[in-house]
Amino acid sequence: MELSAHKEGNAHPGASLGGLAADSSFPSSGFEGRGPERRLVHGRAALQLVCGSIQQGRLIDLAFGSAGVFMNVSLRPGTVFTFQCDCFANGRRHVFEVPAEAIYTVLVSGKGFRMGVRFDGDSVRSQIRAILT
Repeated sequence: MELSAHKEGNAHPGASLGGLAADSSFPSSGFEGRGPERRLVHGRAALQLVCGSIQQGRLIDLAFGSAGVFMNVSLRPGTVFTFQCDCFANGRRHVFEVPAEAIYTVLVSGKGFRMGVRFDGDSVRSQIRAILT
């Protein structure tokens, strides 16, 4: 990657790494970055991989179409799984499950990994609206 390509205003240097290809069959969420609707949320998250394995984690934040999760394991960007969310917000318990994809994973002070998760927010819009409002 050349630094000059980034300076010239081309796409973000990592935009094509670990993301969805334009012709991917994975549903597009329409979410293009952190917006004002992102909210810090505490709860449980579980990622059920295609092989059947379930990885437990902690929900950090949530928005329409994306979430931040703290995990003990690192998943490769582009890994597809079923995202299961169980959190308490606005005096109620909220539970939903949706197909999702790992967008990024970063090591957090040697204590685990923060992972960005992207999903089709339209399929769970009412549940997320209840959490975010």
